[in-house]
Amino acid sequence: LAVEREGKAVFLNLDIYKNRELAGRYGVRVIPTIIFFDKHGKLKAKTEGFMSKEQILKMIDKLGLNK
Repeated sequence: LAVEREGKAVFLNLDIYKNRELAGRYGVRVIPTIIFFDKHGKLKAKTEGFMSKEQILKMIDKLGLNK
């Protein structure tokens, strides 16, 4: 997805064991947790558990983050 959406979206992977404070700030309790932010850094949604590529793309569309 990072390659497909290059220039349109940024995908980051966070090691919560090395970044406990940041994980705590966003209430990460389950691995994996996917957090969606808009282009201004505002949290738009948070999901816990695995999401397929198709599910992630649907969520991006649903949240209007593809514009």
